Amino acid sequence: MTSAPARPGPPIALFVDAHDPTLRELSEYGPAVKHAVLGALLPLDPRRELQVQTWWGSLMLPVFRLAEADTAGAVTFDQDLFLLWSSATRLVHDGDACWSRPAATVPWLLGTSTRIYLGILTGLPVGLHEALHTALTDQGWYLGMMNVETDNALHHQVFDLIKAWRYNRGFIADNPVHLRPQEVFDGLPVQFGPGPDQWPGCDLALRWRPATLPGPRHPQTYQEALAEAVARYGEAERPLTFAVGRRSPVIADLEGKLHGYALNPTHSVGGPKAVFFATALGLRQNDWRLLAVQLISALDAGAPQKFRDESRFGSQQHLRFEISAPVFGLNGRTAIVTAAWKIEDDGPVQLVTVTPGKKQGIVEQDDALQDGNLAGLYAIAVEVADAARLACRPTPLAVAGGPDGDEIHPEGLVGFAWVRFPDPVAPLAAWLVAHHHGTLGEGRVTVGCPTFDYEPAIAWATAFAGVMQAAGHTCTVDYEVD
Repeated sequence: MTSAPARPGPPIALFVDAHDPTLRELSEYGPAVKHAVLGALLPLDPRRELQVQTWWGSLMLPVFRLAEADTAGAVTFDQDLFLLWSSATRLVHDGDACWSRPAATVPWLLGTSTRIYLGILTGLPVGLHEALHTALTDQGWYLGMMNVETDNALHHQVFDLIKAWRYNRGFIADNPVHLRPQEVFDGLPVQFGPGPDQWPGCDLALRWRPATLPGPRHPQTYQEALAEAVARYGEAERPLTFAVGRRSPVIADLEGKLHGYALNPTHSVGGPKAVFFATALGLRQNDWRLLAVQLISALDAGAPQKFRDESRFGSQQHLRFEISAPVFGLNGRTAIVTAAWKIEDDGPVQLVTVTPGKKQGIVEQDDALQDGNLAGLYAIAVEVADAARLACRPTPLAVAGGPDGDEIHPEGLVGFAWVRFPDPVAPLAAWLVAHHHGTLGEGRVTVGCPTFDYEPAIAWATAFAGVMQAAGHTCTVDYEVD
């Protein structure tokens, strides 16, 4: 009995650097790329069971934002490099991606290169994605691949390419014929024609979900999205207005909130956040400009969340909203950061606060820490500690003379680490015990590290204690080798 072909995975996008020397001298680099892709695909299909549809085209990232609009329907656009950068960074970190070079360098390449070629493959089983990636890494022009999310507006814009050849159980078909497949795939063990069976027409298109798309310009800028939100907002206690063209914040506008607060380890409220940024992303107080650039990028590219009118400010219009986006650190790692913004009457958009960590499970407003939200503080401490544990590279342990010869243990020594709170009746210590995050014994409360690898355990406990200490809670770190 013949086994059924593996179930197709999501569409995948292949990124090609057409500036590579092997392609740069060709008058048409597309056929050479397609020949190499099919050549890498054929060994993955020894039984000739696969059916793969392809699309091809050039990378087109959004770079223009709405500048002005009037009631007559006239609109003008400005070039916005923040939008270009943020779109490139969002694209690189959407979906499951594999890159042939450090991911931190890819957004810059996508945002500055004028010759990035794209290919989309649908129908390829997910188990073959990594094998295809490995097979293509020998090609100098290959940048990497990522999943295409069919409900993602940015993906719809960037990956709206031209339908091309399809591979059908050992056959190559191109209908209508416009790529001369007999020439493109000359020398490969494939036949030409529709193949043993005809594909249904519905299988020859990317199934985009247009209901999720915000409009012809993707992604919306905060100005466009807010203008829409204001127009349909029915819960406000007073009339709301929002003029497209409101001044975006500049880097200097964010200095007080970032340098003086969120990245300031001595600030009474911002201290835990500063520990997170330093530990998880390598961003310290003097790196505030790098964080500011990325927050403004996310502001210009993203649609607002939790849009609301703060009527408690009286007659003054006070609109608030949040935008969450990945932030890249100096240590090469990324983390989701939520920025809260406000608009007052006709003034510029202002940063209210910034919250690191996952959007769910991490406090999203400063009031949570100021009001003694112990769950929020604990969530931040765990996020920071987990990042420190993952970033730790333990010293390998060599064991000689074992029954199987010398053994190398890359995780290093086995051991334990704990965070000790000396006052068991303090509100935080009591909360830790009540919520089963800590144990009471020997007149103190102890929080154990969730790993038995010695050096990563110390890193976790030290980072956890650092957040608690920055928030004014006394604790110490103990550790021992097993």
